[in-house]
Amino acid sequence: MKRILIMVMSCNQDFFIEEEKIIKDTWAKPIIDKKYDNIDFIIYRGDSQRNTYEKSNNLLLINCEDDLPSTYKKTYLAFKLANKIFQYDYIFRTNTSTYINVELLNEFVQTLIDDDHVWGGELYSLVECKCPDPCDLYLRGSSVIYPKKLIDRIITDGITLKYLELNDDWAIGNILNSYWIKNNIDYTEYVKSYPHGWYKCIDGEYDNGNTICLYGNINKDFNFLNRFISIQVKNYSSREDESKKFYEINEVFENNSYTNINDIIKTIYLYSVNPNIFLGENLKYISLSSWKDMSKSKIYNLEFSTRRYEIDKINLMNRPKLI
Repeated sequence: MKRILIMVMSCNQDFFIEEEKIIKDTWAKPIIDKKYDNIDFIIYRGDSQRNTYEKSNNLLLINCEDDLPSTYKKTYLAFKLANKIFQYDYIFRTNTSTYINVELLNEFVQTLIDDDHVWGGELYSLVECKCPDPCDLYLRGSSVIYPKKLIDRIITDGITLKYLELNDDWAIGNILNSYWIKNNIDYTEYVKSYPHGWYKCIDGEYDNGNTICLYGNINKDFNFLNRFISIQVKNYSSREDESKKFYEINEVFENNSYTNINDIIKTIYLYSVNPNIFLGENLKYISLSSWKDMSKSKIYNLEFSTRRYEIDKINLMNRPKLI
């Protein structure tokens, strides 16, 4: 059976430490209670005087900065340290504001037949992120499955980025895409996506073009939630209710069980053929096939020019009136 190491990025702020406790009391509890003998679970933070693994607390302390601009450095060093401590076939990287469906994650990973692909819950193609060029595809860091072969590649090739202020998800996208491109491989065939859920992330529901799950979905029926490996609970405007949402989702999974998990896995592979891609606040989501039909320069110009127009409109509205 393939071994999985789940790594949750956190930081030394009270809010996130409280979320760590909630995670240990909800989706990670079966792992801690040894229900899965092939899965290890750790939380990693920075701001430590030394690299330390506190096994009893499932905690990896990394000797580095703990702020947002240092998330790549923290994740890179966490991967290096994890390689020395754990035996694994895949690392699943997530954060403290995402609920993980451990049973589906485990069953899905067992179906993976090679170690050349990276899988994740959301594909992005952003103007701001150079992976290695603007509008290249990369996976958002809240839910990513890395085979050990690619973790080793990140450790080898990613050292030059270690001291730059970079978000880890698009920095890793840069590293892996550059590796594939250098070897004359179409990287878009190796960056794969599965359905990612959102639960009460905004007030009401928002049509994001996603055929599987609306951004503000309030549906907590098991037959809906059970299709997702990862479910985001973070509301960017207010994070006060995240703990409540964790427990609401957890209650659904505790009180129900799969009767058709193989069918759910089939829908994951079907979705991965033509998943949704997030392009930015203006263009929002399009399908992979539509993305391939558009030149990256067109995506860049459409997203940037629309954003430029909005900025100019605001500036015009705020311009002092001439007398």
